[in-house]
Amino acid sequence: MCALADGAGITPEEAVVVGGFTDFVDTVRAAAGGTHPEEVTEDDCTAFIVPDERASGAGFLGQTWDMHDTATDHVVLLRIRPDDGPAALVFTTVGCLGQIGMNEAGVCVGINNLLAADGRPGVMWTSVVREALGMATAEEARDTVLTADLAGGHSFLVFDSTGTGFVIEAMPTARPYTKLEGRPLVHTNHTVFPEASAVEVQLDDDIAANSTRRMERASELLDRPEVTVADLIAVTRDTEAICRTSTPPRHVESSGAVVMRPATGDFWAVWGMPSHNEYVHVPFQI
Repeated sequence: MCALADGAGITPEEAVVVGGFTDFVDTVRAAAGGTHPEEVTEDDCTAFIVPDERASGAGFLGQTWDMHDTATDHVVLLRIRPDDGPAALVFTTVGCLGQIGMNEAGVCVGINNLLAADGRPGVMWTSVVREALGMATAEEARDTVLTADLAGGHSFLVFDSTGTGFVIEAMPTARPYTKLEGRPLVHTNHTVFPEASAVEVQLDDDIAANSTRRMERASELLDRPEVTVADLIAVTRDTEAICRTSTPPRHVESSGAVVMRPATGDFWAVWGMPSHNEYVHVPFQI
């Protein structure tokens, strides 16, 4: 982040805000109290893990990436090759360390934003994504999330090439999680575990309804005995609930999407609204 800040001509403090804004909002909300503008209260990602037994022996992790429509032009895919860890493909926006990704060990990471009432100075979620992508197994990635000194709230989805997966509702003071079993796991932008709900900001009625509708719609579309990559791409393109179009006052849209299959090393990504653009199959090694 310091290198990014230096290259952009901004301070490291400004880079932290730019690269982890939702955690910044959670922290300020908890420290200062009061109300916040509607524009900073919604991120609409819809994420899912499909178990191996529902996907011809090689499961998937995928999600839409939804945020303010001004961010769409800045969506990028990074190919990173650290000297001290596994190479990875990282979907993100310019100036942000990482949002979604898969490493060469077969570990995938995805997220949904949550509104935490217990925000505090701590580690930004983007750094946690990059740390988790340095792990060799889903269990290690899960433990990275469980032990991080988090500043704000997100649900983290982790999945690996052995078919092991978890969804963690990671709040600064609560970290409930569930393990992937025989059916797909779907998560959106509201908590489902009581421990996390106890420290969640009360959502506006329309935000809560939107998140619930997207979770129900994705669960409905994935409720089938066999799921293919074409099916998952279709889920991200669903205009009934999941693929978002920018509308006032929040101007949130689906700025991109990713489908990852760690057992085979396959990675598909799309820039911009999935319903308007074509996915690209990205070779993991070049």
